[in-house]
Amino acid sequence: MTAIADSGTEAAVALLVGTLTHADPVVRGHAALALGARRDTRAIPELIGMVVAGAHDVEAAETLGALARDHDLDDRIAAAFAQELGRGTVSLDTRLRLTQALAELRGPVTHDLLLTLADDPDRRVALTAMAVARTAAPTAARARRTRRWGASPDEPK
Repeated sequence: MTAIADSGTEAAVALLVGTLTHADPVVRGHAALALGARRDTRAIPELIGMVVAGAHDVEAAETLGALARDHDLDDRIAAAFAQELGRGTVSLDTRLRLTQALAELRGPVTHDLLLTLADDPDRRVALTAMAVARTAAPTAARARRTRRWGASPDEPK
């Protein structure tokens, strides 16, 4: 997959996009990581699925973070994580992976989801969420000020 992605041709990208629907989750995952490395947002749903499933979840989370920064998609990705967390009974491992993946995102939706996860019945999830929220809080507050009043006073205009 990497060789295909590295070719950079439209045909190679089209092949990778088509591979996102492959029956084998390993093949889909490699395609999503290759597309994500090219900053192609079509990889996002599969990357989220990789975090949920625990398949190369750290690499998938880092790729999602890069896509979020490049395309201002933090809120969209965090909302997708929230949707995954809202699907009935979510395993402890999945909640922990999603909480850890939120460390790659910024913004008010991320921060609010972290605050919700800080009340998780499992201590590991709750403590991880609190730690991540504490490090992301200045960015989230800055994002809220920017939306409300324009540029933040501590950022260049």
